[in-house]
Amino acid sequence: MDKNKRPAASLLAFMADLHHEIRSPVNTILNMTELASKEAVPPPVRHYFDTIEKSANSLLTILDDIIELSQDDMDSATGNQQFGLTDLLEDMKETIEGPMKARKANMTLSFEKDVPEWFSGPRGRIRQILTQISNYCMRQLASGDIKLDVTCDNTNRLEFTLFATGCAMEAPQPKDIFRNPRILICQRLLVELGHDLSIERTGNGVAFSFGLNVQPINRPWGEPIFPVPVACIVGTQGISSSLVSRRLMGCGFKVKQASSIGNAQRILDEEVSKSQKGVTLVDWEVIKDKPDAWKPCQAKAMHPVIFFDIPAIRMMHISAEVSETAKDRRKTGFVMAPSKGRQIISELLRLLKMEPGQLSCVFFNEDDSEEEITPVPEDLKGMKVLVVEDDRINQRIVVELLKKFNIKPVVASSGKSALNAAKKHYFDAIFMDINLPDTDGYRVTEEIRKMERYRSTPIIALTASTKNRKLCMEAGMNHFLSKPYSETKLLRSLITTRKA
Repeated sequence: MDKNKRPAASLLAFMADLHHEIRSPVNTILNMTELASKEAVPPPVRHYFDTIEKSANSLLTILDDIIELSQDDMDSATGNQQFGLTDLLEDMKETIEGPMKARKANMTLSFEKDVPEWFSGPRGRIRQILTQISNYCMRQLASGDIKLDVTCDNTNRLEFTLFATGCAMEAPQPKDIFRNPRILICQRLLVELGHDLSIERTGNGVAFSFGLNVQPINRPWGEPIFPVPVACIVGTQGISSSLVSRRLMGCGFKVKQASSIGNAQRILDEEVSKSQKGVTLVDWEVIKDKPDAWKPCQAKAMHPVIFFDIPAIRMMHISAEVSETAKDRRKTGFVMAPSKGRQIISELLRLLKMEPGQLSCVFFNEDDSEEEITPVPEDLKGMKVLVVEDDRINQRIVVELLKKFNIKPVVASSGKSALNAAKKHYFDAIFMDINLPDTDGYRVTEEIRKMERYRSTPIIALTASTKNRKLCMEAGMNHFLSKPYSETKLLRSLITTRKA
């Protein structure tokens, strides 16, 4: 049976790589269409933009369906892994966020009191099942609201219940729901693990329930820090804010909720003593209609503010507007969407001048530490760097980040232009995208390595895929940076390769 499964798993891995590479230009289409639609254009042109946006979202739907069948643990019957529950749900949220926004759906999240964080179990299966059911609720039931409840009993059984409500159509009978391909996949995955899926109608909604046996892992989580720091969240009460709230409580913070940035600052003034630290975290969704709301936060002497889930386009504008001086960054932090918990915690530690060891749980290790590197090493300032990247949005992101470090970037959009630039100029380092319009990054790297001046120059892979690290190293690259990446990881890749 294992022999039969392995070819299928290889094909699914290929599909996953394909998904990541296609999704990047589709996101660019959506981002640029959104910008263009805000300009003063005639009604027929606006209709064209709406059609482009709908078509691109439909393509994303197909791509998301592909990725759901191409997870790393498909080779294994159980796929047991050690995992954090918050990380798992964060990954699930990232996958369904596009369809949710396209359909104006909303997901809320609740945990039973004292649900542990760390487990050993079929992490990939859980994420797949939750994602497939959520997609079914949005697409087939046209559900406007999805509520996810998570519980864990004393027999080490992790239970998940999704309630789909506010459906635009009458809920079908459970036997009819079970005929849907998405739900059949979920049932098949659960049967493989010796469990079952339960479906019940609830008025004009549907409740999906399943449980899986897991093994709790004894790791620190939720132990208070003294003096207890206070985090005030300005959010939509949706899944993003809930996950940030759970993560902060797990780190030992006292978490409060606020309706606005001003309200959050007043709450912190009342809650935080001289010996405590306080911070406001703002979901960008709350201020998306007034996107300059972050500017007053830099000017006032207030508690630090972190904005998270910032769209890429807006993040580039902010990067261009924020001064490079430490003064302007002392009170405000920014985390681009999709915001990862580690990125948010990194900004929080920077603003509060705390160390990772002060948290009650471990989020950092030598491989994925996100702490900010300040100041920028002197030997990096003034470097001339070649950025080989065909996607214009990604070009702008890398260029803006490098400029913040006083590094001079030169952009090449194809393999041919990259080779021409390398022949005419000398670069201290090269960032290399893998998929280019006229060739691939492997071949370009091999050609550059044939040039005497580039025998030892750092070449750093930039790719959306996580599966081609070996091929990058074999082609002659020194380092591997997967998208999306933070400015800290970008800088660290230069520091690491300069030392090598």
